[in-house]
Amino acid sequence: MSPLRHKGLALLALLIGYLIVEWVEYGRGQVLIGVEPLDPSVGLAFAALLLGGPTFLPVVVAGEIGSALFRSGGQLPALVALLPAATVGISWGLAALVLRRFANLRLAGQRDLVLLIVTAAMAALGTATGDAASLWLTATLPEGEFAQVLTRAWIGDMIGAMVVTPLVLVLRPPLPLPSRAVTIEATVQGAVAIAMLWALFRLPAAAEWQLYDLLVLPSIWAAARFGIRGAVVINIVLQIGMVAAFVMVVKDADAVTAYQFRMLVLTLSTLFLGVAVTERRSVEDTLRRRQDQLDRFARLSLAGEMAAALAHELNQPLSAALTYSRAALRLLDSPGNDQTKLRAAMNGAATQAERAGMIIRTLREFIGRGELNRQPHVLPTLVRDSLALLEPECQRAGIRFEAVLDRTLPPVLVDAVQVQQVLLNLLRNAIEAIEQTPGPRRLVTVVTHPTEPGTVTVEVADSGPGLDQDLVARLFQPFSTTKAAGMGLGLAICRTIIEAHGGRLWLAGNGPGGCAFRFTLPLASGTKTGGQA
Repeated sequence: MSPLRHKGLALLALLIGYLIVEWVEYGRGQVLIGVEPLDPSVGLAFAALLLGGPTFLPVVVAGEIGSALFRSGGQLPALVALLPAATVGISWGLAALVLRRFANLRLAGQRDLVLLIVTAAMAALGTATGDAASLWLTATLPEGEFAQVLTRAWIGDMIGAMVVTPLVLVLRPPLPLPSRAVTIEATVQGAVAIAMLWALFRLPAAAEWQLYDLLVLPSIWAAARFGIRGAVVINIVLQIGMVAAFVMVVKDADAVTAYQFRMLVLTLSTLFLGVAVTERRSVEDTLRRRQDQLDRFARLSLAGEMAAALAHELNQPLSAALTYSRAALRLLDSPGNDQTKLRAAMNGAATQAERAGMIIRTLREFIGRGELNRQPHVLPTLVRDSLALLEPECQRAGIRFEAVLDRTLPPVLVDAVQVQQVLLNLLRNAIEAIEQTPGPRRLVTVVTHPTEPGTVTVEVADSGPGLDQDLVARLFQPFSTTKAAGMGLGLAICRTIIEAHGGRLWLAGNGPGGCAFRFTLPLASGTKTGGQA
């Protein structure tokens, strides 16, 4: 689809959505008619101007004119219909212009949210003035109620902008698919919010007991658990429930205004909490990435030291072995070769080769094995902790985790830190493999199950493109990698750690649909703790 056609469809969808919102808001004879504290169409228009820019401004103005005529049955004079539309276009257009230039439209920080609130408040004041002025021009504004109507209109525009606009900005694609646990928890939060609303508007003693404060509970829960995404979702759920209560229960306009003003305060508080949580998690994620970079530099330094040590230590035995081998060749070519000297030369070459192998084994044990602090640990807990560390990376990449964990397994006898390093390495490899492959199926699976007596198997599988056959043969060799910035030591170190625990690590599956790695660990039953690798 061409960009021009795509934008045209977006403009048409905005106009249709605008009119639908106005019809739902005014077209079915609800109590909230005229300038009352509820205007979600303003939030939709503001979001469209923020995301689409000035191109969407004519559609917003046209939609406002159409909605004004629609509400009045086509009886409004042209000037009265144009005045609110002009104030909407000017006020929200300027607000969008400021935010598009100075704010992150994903609401990534407190500064962005403050800018949104301040500009929305000023724009809402402009549109509220236009609405009140249009009523004054038609002589339908009761004498002495200009300030009251202005206040109601301002609250209506603000609640619409603060509920609908952040929802569109934060939940626009691309978004990762929520896990089953997240979906269940969000559903429970919504159910709790609805139950609180029912108690607020249905219990006889609701006003006496100040039950409005109960709405704070689901708001804090959602914002604290899911950040700004949870905040915008719980706000729209509460606002929809509030609108239903206004239509079915509350018939007094002043009471509606009071409820919506308190709802505005709660909405802003929830947004601030959600942004704070998201900002903190973003900082933690940045620190984690920097720590990974430092770990990478440390491994690179270690690899350099290892290479320098190998070069220094292996130079002498290899040179000696070469000298002995050449001496043996010369003895073989001599007419009357001395078997005793030939045997001595060959033994010398073999001795030096054994010495080189011993140097390599000693360095490998020093770097890769060392002392293990093996204790009984619950394997599903180790897996869940590892998945939690990588959750931000998966959310950014739109990748979903699926863990199939056998909770009946007895504890495993492992060094928790080192086993989690193995899990993190395999999971990161899976994530990076999926990131390189576009497609709807973006899944990493972790499965645990018992195998032979005394051991448990862990499998990490991905839906990536699989591995080249040329790499499979040397997969666990040091410095073998397909990554541009990779060192090729990850899988080699992982295998060393698993073998130090008495298990083994291997490639269990490979193909166009992804690859799977498996490793085994010993169970704690009947095994001593602690010890050396």
